[in-house]
Amino acid sequence: MVALALIIVAAVALLVGGAIGSAGGSTTASPRVTVTATVTDTATVAFPAPANSPAPTSAAASGRLADQGWTVIQVRLHESHGDFGGILRVRNDTGVTVDAPAFTVSLLKGGSQVASMLGGDLATVPPGKIITVNLISADTWVAGPYGYEFQFSG
Repeated sequence: MVALALIIVAAVALLVGGAIGSAGGSTTASPRVTVTATVTDTATVAFPAPANSPAPTSAAASGRLADQGWTVIQVRLHESHGDFGGILRVRNDTGVTVDAPAFTVSLLKGGSQVASMLGGDLATVPPGKIITVNLISADTWVAGPYGYEFQFSG
């Protein structure tokens, strides 16, 4: 099962890298916002406004995680065969249609990253649309609470 998860993670990484390269986009990492929330198994995360957030945007003002025009609506975590799994609901607030978006949600505990979860959608996503993305990870499940980092990957 872990080997299958690693293959899936590698395939998603290759797709993300290919999508960035083929779109002519930059591979420069965007700044990350870290938010801490308490989560138990299969709990929905409500994101409080971060204390050290950059200048407020509409997403930051509402207390949500956001990156490059994508706003996290909801993250649901669950244990999947001893590893992290989850569902991400995210809205395209970029103002443009985006092909095959990909995302990373990192989970932090005690100042250290305990999981990196990847997900994406092969569809074309118009502005304002909310999509639901399955998150996968090969990282071993560790009980929360967690801090979160969200990144649009291309």
